[in-house]
Formats: sequence, C-alpha cells, structure tokens
Amino acid sequence: MIQFGFVTIFVAAFPLAPLCALINNIVELRLDAYKLVKYYQRSAALKAQDIGAWHNILNTFALIAVASNVCSAFTVLCLIATKACGVNWVVTRSLFYH
Repeated sequence: MIQFGFVTIFVAAFPLAPLCALINNIVELRLDAYKLVKYYQRSAALKAQDIGAWHNILNTFALIAVASNVCSAFTVLCLIATKACGVNWVVTRSLFYH
C-alpha cells in the first residue's frame, strides 16, 4: 500500500519508480513463496466479496497522485516558460493566485 502511494505520487519526479517497484515485488514474491513452501504451512483461504475499504483508500491515493503530478508539471512548465520567454516567475504566479 505504501509502495503504491509512493510510486503514484512521485512517478513524475522519478520515472523509474514503477520499474523498481516491479522488481522489488517480483523478488519479494519469490522470497515469500520460498518461505511458505520451506518453513510455513499454508493458511486456510477465506472468501471475500470484494476488497472492501481498500477500494476507497486506493482511489484516494490515485487522486492525490494526480494532483501532485499536475502541480509538479505546472511548476516545471512555468519555470521553462520563465527561462524560454523571459517571463517573470512572480508575474506568472500572480496570474493564477489572486
């Protein structure tokens, strides 16, 4: 859950985060499978109708990620416009924050 939040929120800052998370999950899955087969007995499965409250939590993480990435992209685009067009950053900010 924490990994999903970090990957979705900071993917714009570190584009390789999903790949690192995938590699981490594959290694962790294999190690957990080895431990279950070698050292532990499998627990009895319980039937569930859906993922329950986790659905709302995942949706909240997704919304936060979208907002974070939009703000990051807006900031970078404003900085690029400042350098390329000679627009003053203070003037650009004042247009959006009245």
